[in-house]
Amino acid sequence: MEDFNVEELKKKKDVKLDTGGRSSNALDGLKCKEIVEQVRQRMQLDSASLAMAAVPGVCQRGGTNRTASSTTASYTINEKTLTAKEFAEICRSAGGTPRQFARTLGTTIFRFAEYLGEEGDLARQMSIDNPNLTDQQKYWCSNFQTTNVDCPQDVRNWLVSNYNKRFAR
Repeated sequence: MEDFNVEELKKKKDVKLDTGGRSSNALDGLKCKEIVEQVRQRMQLDSASLAMAAVPGVCQRGGTNRTASSTTASYTINEKTLTAKEFAEICRSAGGTPRQFARTLGTTIFRFAEYLGEEGDLARQMSIDNPNLTDQQKYWCSNFQTTNVDCPQDVRNWLVSNYNKRFAR
């Protein structure tokens, strides 16, 4: 019998492996910067930080969902609005999705959301199950935070449970 060695496979950088049709759940940092820069340009904002403030607004309002509505999942800065549809187009042009972007920058999105007072899209639902939900937990309570190790464990557990209730087969 032939010996198989995963270390040998790890050394082969030029091999393309089939992922089974599943995409990565995150983007690399350069793509995220490219996305924020495209948001900045589209909204005609003068800094990446201002552009980054619009992104959590969209993401926290459900803008990472495939069926996100541009009317509910949008954010306005200085009378310039970023819609979920525009954000999705920008992410696609960079080779990603809004959900991948949000998962990659989940902790940064939380920090901006906390500063902006922008609760997660599932905060209202979670507060029904947990009446003593803190403000901080509400800012974490977004559908894309399920795998973020910085997200409080009780929030992550609820998010996963909620997902399983809605989409379990």
